[in-house]
Amino acid sequence: VQAAVAAGARADRTHLIQFGVDTARFSPGPDPAALRARLGLVGRRVIFSPRSIAPLYRHDVVLDALASLPADLSVVMTRHLAEESEVAALQRRAAELSLSDRIVIVPKVAHEEMADIYRLADVVVSVPFTDGTPVTLLEALSAGRPVVATDLPSVREWLGDLDPGSLVPVGDVAATARALAAALDRPAADRAEIALRGRRLIEQRAGHDRNMASAETLYRDLLRRP
Repeated sequence: VQAAVAAGARADRTHLIQFGVDTARFSPGPDPAALRARLGLVGRRVIFSPRSIAPLYRHDVVLDALASLPADLSVVMTRHLAEESEVAALQRRAAELSLSDRIVIVPKVAHEEMADIYRLADVVVSVPFTDGTPVTLLEALSAGRPVVATDLPSVREWLGDLDPGSLVPVGDVAATARALAAALDRPAADRAEIALRGRRLIEQRAGHDRNMASAETLYRDLLRRP
């Protein structure tokens, strides 16, 4: 919006509407015990790295950060839209770091199961080197999960006030590990408070039904113009 107005667009006719997420589907809920058992994660804490396995999304940073974190932590990733050469590279790196038993790469996740994978996670991580507003970030917050993410303008708009300590420099393994550890070690009351604030943020700014209704209203107002 700022760029459009700077280029000459009228501010009173320029609106920002986030595509949003289904807040009914992506909501806080109980631990999905059956899914946890199926993925071999019973008794383990979970970091969910939901972005596609491709160079842009820097899963190598997540893996290298995992090496310095407690042994009861596992990382869950998904093969959805993955570049198989990157999957193979990650698996080789995991073997080098003796982490092969701590990464779980699931096949393409059915949409109806995605919310349960967020509920499974103790923290969600997203550390690409460039990004628009990632829907996975919005889904995680809607589900009440803490997020660690790279400090990019599009991400700071969501996490800057909510949890600034969760923002890390691009490609910084040590900072990513520290932010993950801080999110995981946060007292339960603080976790609950941030989860509640994150959920409210999504309800206010990124609920799909509400935002699409706003977009429809704008289209209808445009149609009524002479």
